[in-house]
Amino acid sequence: MSPHSAKKQSLPQARLDELADIAAAVLKRCRAQGASAAEVNVSESHGLAVGVRMGEVETVEDTRDRGLSLTVYFGQRKGNASTADLATTSIEQTVSQACGLRSVASLGNQCRASHCHGHCL
Repeated sequence: MSPHSAKKQSLPQARLDELADIAAAVLKRCRAQGASAAEVNVSESHGLAVGVRMGEVETVEDTRDRGLSLTVYFGQRKGNASTADLATTSIEQTVSQACGLRSVASLGNQCRASHCHGHCL
């Protein structure tokens, strides 16, 4: 079976505005936690896939995907997190996780050479 056709539907403008508002709110939360920079990607897609075998339609699938991925920077340190749940509490947890990972990431960037005393990047 191979997909015969796939059609992506455009999201309504109101939903695109909602996703843009989510991204703006995430960036605001990152700044409030002291981030020097942040990158956020909020996505949602809906589609239809049709599988055809030997000239006959075998499957029809309605697909829906959504998610948020975040990278925050605190100077030379950074943290990443993502979620497929766009509920407010999940987004807040994702921001907290990304901002919390910056301290762990900074430990991994410290040089272990005896001459360095942890000042290398």
